[in-house]
Amino acid sequence: MNENINLIMYKNIKLFMKNKKIKQKELGEKLEIKQSVLSNKLRRLRNPETTITLKTIAEFAHGLGVEPWELLK
Repeated sequence: MNENINLIMYKNIKLFMKNKKIKQKELGEKLEIKQSVLSNKLRRLRNPETTITLKTIAEFAHGLGVEPWELLK
C-alpha cells in the first residue's frame, strides 16, 4: 500500500458521509465546529505533509459514528 494515510482517512470520511447521508454542516455540528472549520480540516487531510493526531482521528470517528480504525483501513 503506497497511499498516504491522510488520503486514506480523507476518502473514508467522505465515503462514510456519503453512505450515512451526512452533510458537512451536520458533521460540523456533531464535532461542535463550524462548517468552515470542518472544510479546512478536510482540505488539510488531502495534504500528505499534514500530521494527523489521534485526537483528530477519534473526533472524526465519533462524529461519523464509526470506530477510529475504520477511517484508516
